[in-house]
Amino acid sequence: MKTKLIFIGIFSFILLTSTLCMAEKAYVTDSFRISFRRGPSIENKILKFIDSGQPVEILENREGWSRIQIMEEEPNNLDGWVLSRYLITRLPWEVQVNNLQAENDIIQKELDTYKEKAQNETAKSINLDEQLKNALKELNRIKNDFATLKQESSEFVLLKTKFEKTKNNEQRLASELKQLEASKRNKWLALGALIMLFGLIIGLQIGKQGKRGRSTFAL
Repeated sequence: MKTKLIFIGIFSFILLTSTLCMAEKAYVTDSFRISFRRGPSIENKILKFIDSGQPVEILENREGWSRIQIMEEEPNNLDGWVLSRYLITRLPWEVQVNNLQAENDIIQKELDTYKEKAQNETAKSINLDEQLKNALKELNRIKNDFATLKQESSEFVLLKTKFEKTKNNEQRLASELKQLEASKRNKWLALGALIMLFGLIIGLQIGKQGKRGRSTFAL
C-alpha cells in the first residue's frame, strides 16, 4: 500500500512537471473580455479582465481551467486562471485583420511608390520621345540645309567659274581694245603726218612753179 502511494505520488509529480514544462502560447478568444482569477473556479477573486486578442502563455490545464501568464505584461509575471474554452491557439480574427490591414497598408504604400516611379518614368519616357522627335526634326532640317547649301555651293562654284571666264574675256577684250585704240591713234598720227608731209610737198611744188612763172614774165 505504501509502495502504491509512493508510485502514485511520483506519477502525479511527473504529470504536474510535464504539464508545467509544456507551456503553450494562446490567445483570448474573439470578441470577449474574460475574467482573470486567482484560482481555477468562479469563486476565486477576479484579478483583472483580459481583452480579446491578448497573447498569453498556458502554464497548466486543470478541469476546464488554464493557468496562464499574460504576455507583454508589466514585469511582475502575474499569473492566474481563466476558463480554457476562452483560449484559442490561432490568432484572433481581429488581430489577423489588423495584421493584414497593416500589411496591406505597407503594400499599398509600396504600390503607390511604384506607381509614382512608373509615372515619373513614363513622363521621362514621353519627354525623351519628344526630345528624340525634336532632334530628328532638327537633323532633317540640317540635312535639308546641307543639301541646299551643297547645291547652292555647286551653283556658286559654277557661277564663279563663269564669272572668272567672263572677267578674263573682259580683260582680254579690254586689252585688245586698248591695243586697237593705240593702233588707231598711231594710224591717225601717221596719216596726219603723211597729210602734213603731202601738203608740205605740194606747197613746195606750188612755190617753185610760182617762182618760175615770175622769172619768165620778167624776161
